[in-house]
Order: sequence, then C-alpha cells, then structure tokens
Amino acid sequence: LDQALDLAREAGDRRLRTTVFDRRGTVLASTGRHAAARRNYLDALAEVEGTEDHRAHGAVIANLGRLARLAGDAGGAAHLLRRALAVLARAGDAEGEAFTGLELARALRALGRPAEAERELARAIERVESARAGLPSTTSRSAFLSHRREIYDELIDLLMVRAASDPEGGHHLAALAVAERSHARSLVDSISAAGDPPASGETRRAVMAEVAGLDLERARLRGRDAPRERLATLERRLGRLTRLAERLAGPPAQPAGRLLTAAGLASVLDADTDLLVFSLGAVRSYAWLVDAGGAVEWFALPAAATLEGFARRTASELARRRRDSLPLPSGGASAALADRLLADIAPRLDVRRLAVVPDGALHLVPFQALPVPGGAGDLLLDRVEVVVVPSPSALARQRARPVAPRPAGVLVVADPVFSATDPRAGGELVLAAASLPADLERSMTDLDLARLPRLRWTRREARSIVAAARPGRSRLLVDFAADRRRLLAGDLARHRVLHFATHSLLHPDDPQLSGIVLSLVGPDGGSRDGFLRAWEISALDLPVELAVLSACSTALGREVRAEGLIGLPQAFFRAGVRRVVVSHWPVHDRATAELMAVFYDGLLRRGLGPAAALAEAQRA
Repeated sequence: LDQALDLAREAGDRRLRTTVFDRRGTVLASTGRHAAARRNYLDALAEVEGTEDHRAHGAVIANLGRLARLAGDAGGAAHLLRRALAVLARAGDAEGEAFTGLELARALRALGRPAEAERELARAIERVESARAGLPSTTSRSAFLSHRREIYDELIDLLMVRAASDPEGGHHLAALAVAERSHARSLVDSISAAGDPPASGETRRAVMAEVAGLDLERARLRGRDAPRERLATLERRLGRLTRLAERLAGPPAQPAGRLLTAAGLASVLDADTDLLVFSLGAVRSYAWLVDAGGAVEWFALPAAATLEGFARRTASELARRRRDSLPLPSGGASAALADRLLADIAPRLDVRRLAVVPDGALHLVPFQALPVPGGAGDLLLDRVEVVVVPSPSALARQRARPVAPRPAGVLVVADPVFSATDPRAGGELVLAAASLPADLERSMTDLDLARLPRLRWTRREARSIVAAARPGRSRLLVDFAADRRRLLAGDLARHRVLHFATHSLLHPDDPQLSGIVLSLVGPDGGSRDGFLRAWEISALDLPVELAVLSACSTALGREVRAEGLIGLPQAFFRAGVRRVVVSHWPVHDRATAELMAVFYDGLLRRGLGPAAALAEAQRA
C-alpha cells in the first residue's frame, strides 16, 4: 500500500489516493495502531470531500466510526456512523449501508440502547437481502450471504441477550426466526414451487456439458505438468462458462424471504419429533429446542471458534477410527463436543426422533455418533433417531411439492462396469477376484475414471434390497444397464426409492461437478459417458420419497457458511427428492452391503420409516 500510494501521487490520481489511504487505515486498525489508522482515514476524507464519489465518502466516514467504536468512543462512533449512512443512501450503496448499520448497532449496544440497535440490524438485514435478491445466480447469492452472516449473528446475539433479561418478551423466538432466515437460503430459493419443474433447458445443458469436458481436461493437464499459461486460459474459460450456466438456471423459484416464522417451525414436526436448531456466533452460540406443540427452549453455547474446532477434530477422529476398524470413541474430541453441545439438551429429549439443523462446521459431524453427556457410554443414536434438516423452510417447501403415485417401488443401480478390462466387457480383469480386499472402499479422490475398481459387494447389496421388496415392486439395473442415458431419459422419476451403490466423486472446487459413477463402458467394450453429475441431477424432476447414495463421503462437499456443505444432497433436494441417505466418510464395500440389508429389511419388509430403519441398522 505504501508503494501504491507513491504511484497514486505520481499519477495525480485523487480517487486512487482516497482508496489507498482508506485501506492503509483498515490495515493499521486491524493491527491495533488506532492513531495511525485515524490519520490515514482523515487523509482519505480530505481527498474525497467535495467530490461526487458518495460511495467512497460514506465508506471512509463509516471506517472512522468503526475505529471510534473500537477505541471505546461509542457516542462519537454513533454520530459518525449516522452521518455515513446518510452519505451512502445518496450513493444508493445498500451493501455499504448494511455494514454501516451493523457498526451503528454495535455502538448503540455499547451505549445501552438495545432497542435502537435491534432496529438498525433489522434494517441492515433488509438491505442485505434486497441486494442479494438482485444477484444473477445461486452461487453468487450463496457467497454473498455467507460473507454477510455476521449481521444476522449480531442480531441473534442481541435478541438472546435481551431474552436472558426479559424471558417473557419473546426475544428468543425473534432470534430463532433470524437464525432460520440465515440457514440454507439458496437451497430454499432453488426448491421449485409445487408443480414447477426445476430450471433446466437445452442451452444450459450444453454449457454444463462443455464445463464438464473442460474440467476433465484441466485435471489431465494438471497431472501432466502442463504450461501455466495454458492452464490459466482454461481456468478463465471455465469460470466464464460456469457463471453463464448459473445465469441460465434462472432466478429463485419464489422471491427470497418467504420463510417459516418461529411459530411455523413446529408445522414441519410430528408428535414424535423435536427440532434442534443451532446458530454459531463469534462471541456466543445458541441452540433452540422446538417441540411439535410449538414450545421452545433455548440454550447458550460457547463461541463458534470453540465448537467448530471440536467439530473438525471429531469428524477427523471418527473417520480415522473407522479406517482403523476401531469402535466409536466415548472420549476425545467427540465427547468434548457433546459436552459443549448437548449437556443441557440431552436430558430434555423424551421423543423418538430428533431433527437437527446444524450450522458451520457442525455439518461435518454425524450427530448419531456423539456420546450422550453423562450417559454411561450411550451414543445419541441409542436414545433417539437423528435426521439432519438443512432448513425447516426448505423442508416445508419440499413437502408442498406433490408426490404422485409411482408405478414402481425401488430402483436399484449397482455394480456398473467401469473398465474395458472388466470380464463383463470381454477383457481381462486386472486384479484376480481372490486378491480383492473385502473392505474395498467406495471413493476415489482423483478424477481418472479409467482407474475405478469394481465394487463386488454392491451386487449382493442390490440383491438383498430386491429380496426385501414385494414382488413386482423393484427394478434392478446392474452391469451395462446401470446406464446414465437411460436414467436421465426418465427411469428415475417412476420410483418411490432410488438406490445407488457405486463410486461417488466429490469435485474439489465446484460442487456442480461432483457426481455418481455409472457404467463407463458399453456391451461392445466402447467407452461412454457414465458420470451422473450434480448439475444434471438438479435439473431433473424427481418428486420421490427417498434417495440412498450408498457410496463414500456423499454427505460432504464445499463448506459455505450459512449454506452448510454444498454437494450431492443439495442436487437431489433441488430435483425434488424428499429425503436423502448419505455417508460422512469413506465406507467399506462389504460393511455397507450389510448395513443396507438391515436398513431395507426394516424399510420394505417391516414398514419402518427411513429414519427408524436407518437408526436400527446403525445400532445393529
């Protein structure tokens, strides 16, 4: 910035000098050098005053106000921040107004004026959501909200602090409504209204097909140490095409903001289910427990940094113990996380099922596997069935879509042909059958589809599912019949349950390019496109009851604050599927087959619901 300032002075560029002084002030403030920061902000103010650049003018005044608040002068900060709001309003800078409103609310809280602070935060959120609604794509709307989540967190914390001193004032319900407003908004927006198919179109399909081809080329070039400029050109083209595909997907199905109120959250519950909603904040976090009658209890929790640290360690610990064939731990990170999350909540769980709305890194945690605090070694799974809900509003919208009677029950897709060297394709198998490990895992971290090993136990898994179904109520697609083109042509939507037993691939950068691997070879030994991508799934019309993704790490994806993990589950939800069964880690081929046999015995033979059948299988 010092070098930039010298160049701006040489060029006589007043606007650039304003920008550099302002940014130098922000850097100095972030390192605690408040006096030096104030001098730079005042230099920026001197450059911009008298110009027509109201946006920059308002931003500099707002930064001076923020600095005053950090220095302990809440009254001076409030004066400066109100002045900044007036200037930014002339500029029409809604986003700048939102952040200035956040800082003003913090100053008002320091002055002991919480009601005024609440009004400023409510206005800031309205400005954020107004700006968000005008963005052209789901990805841009997700990113926009994730970077502005602190405004929602500030209002939640303010309301909950008020709830502690005024238990009958309803502030905890208002905070719960704000928390719901911040959860999985892009998923809520993109779930189509009743009867409306998801946005698709031939042009978008062609663009996404080109994106997929370029992405595979990028993976190949990276593996060959290709020239940097060639990779850079490819990356730029990929970025342009991805943005174009997002725009072609169209606007949200309904205007943003049509969400359940706190009172409406109970409408998604039955008498046997409680809803547990988490919201992680920088200073304090909170949880709300809602029952089917609409009663709400709330709990104060540690700050996000503490909880997310334990959540990440728990996810790593559980995956490591699974890999080493060790039992689930009763201590360590998972016990520490459970103590902080559930110590006060667990004694109040007297229902059969718990629907959890995670936040932040809590999405990485399989709650079923957490030990019950003081539970003598019990896991949460031993006490309740656990399901995860991205957002109750998303669930309510999904239920509003009609599910037509299906002529077929269960569609099972398993044991695809991945290689021309597979004996089914007339070649010779690279590995002898006897040398294949029984615990072969269903995941690949690299995108070389030609090296995927066959999953032999998926065939037995598929047969056990068909055996559990009533005669004539199942369909089995194995070998070459596990074909992507056939499924995209309409076979998927005819069924009540979809089961995929194969490899899944999680794309490291773009969740739309994650997918499920089907047959990559035809009966003639020729190659075919057998990769069913997330964007293709999203564009389908699939108002079916259940999809089971019996593969590795299918719950995971790109972590986006306020949205959770973006990956395959969201693609199925957007297509209309009501429930999805997914895995948190790489899974053993044989163990998965055994788990699924118990699951489907409960689901199809004994008529259990999906959550009850899965809980029973997990306990077994």
